[in-house]
Amino acid sequence: MVPPNRCTYILCTVGREPIELDIFNHHDPFNHVYLTYWVRIFQWIEAATALSGLTFYVVWDFQQIPDLPSYGEHVVALLLLDEYCAMPHYLNRVRFVFKNYGFWPWLSPTLRGKSLVTMLKFMKDAVNWAGHYARAATRNRHLRPGPNRLVMPLGYARQTDVPVRRFDARRYVVSFLGSVEQRRYSPLSPQAWLGTPKSIARSVMVDGLQALAARMPNLVYLGSTESFDDSILSDGHRYSELMAETKICLAPRGSSVETYRFFEAMRQGCVIICDRLPPHWFYEQCPAIQIDDWHDLEETVDGLLADPGSLLGLHLKTLEWWNAICSEEAIAKIMASCLDPTFDPASPAAH
Repeated sequence: MVPPNRCTYILCTVGREPIELDIFNHHDPFNHVYLTYWVRIFQWIEAATALSGLTFYVVWDFQQIPDLPSYGEHVVALLLLDEYCAMPHYLNRVRFVFKNYGFWPWLSPTLRGKSLVTMLKFMKDAVNWAGHYARAATRNRHLRPGPNRLVMPLGYARQTDVPVRRFDARRYVVSFLGSVEQRRYSPLSPQAWLGTPKSIARSVMVDGLQALAARMPNLVYLGSTESFDDSILSDGHRYSELMAETKICLAPRGSSVETYRFFEAMRQGCVIICDRLPPHWFYEQCPAIQIDDWHDLEETVDGLLADPGSLLGLHLKTLEWWNAICSEEAIAKIMASCLDPTFDPASPAAH
């Protein structure tokens, strides 16, 4: 019999009353949320730490849910799905804020491979961020500079638990399965005739991948879905099996440079090719291959395949990185250390 939780975990999502999560008997309550990664982190916190009496608010789409049901030193906010990187106004009113995507917009310092649309997207995000920051500063007179907040990795969405396959036995050298555009836009919309950062980057990537497929028949997989939502709601097991059979996974940017695909590929030990990543702590010195321009895809893949020993080494480093930095246990230890200064991640209880 599972003992009662010492902490409370509550999901806040748009248009619905907050609901308490049963973390030891969890099923995502709505199609548009995917919480398995975070629920497993909460399970580890319950099992391996002494934390108690805390209320974790899991906020799904912070932009549309600007307020929490309650505040205080017992409240921990986990803010998901905010690609605008807005600053919450309640930093000074809760114990800690963990947040995906960061607390301010980011743009790669190099302009190589960056379209005008990418620059305009960054400017839009910056204006949105400034508005949120101004409102937060007005409500609080000042914002505490940082000891009670931390950026968190996205984790995986609906990836299933597929065993890691032998690298040399994997079927595909390179693969991509996902959407090229976020959604369909009205013909009168600027996105329809200018494109979006996602559609521009992924269209160039698709051209490079098709060229690789022509040279390596049956060793390259390219599959597409209509939109991000279709990708999320599609068969997660099929996607997970593909990742397990892939040596090199392409993780191009979406509306943000950060993607679930990056962490899902890392979990399977795929060698990752991706856009430049922001300077978050969990990306520092990671073994992913970061490129500025997807026109360089063929050359990058050819370089990796020319040195099988280094490619295998990147696979092993990626698995090590996932386990040490981004796995559920690793993130739970980070969160516990933030919430309880006496927590020792090296203690026997933490293993």
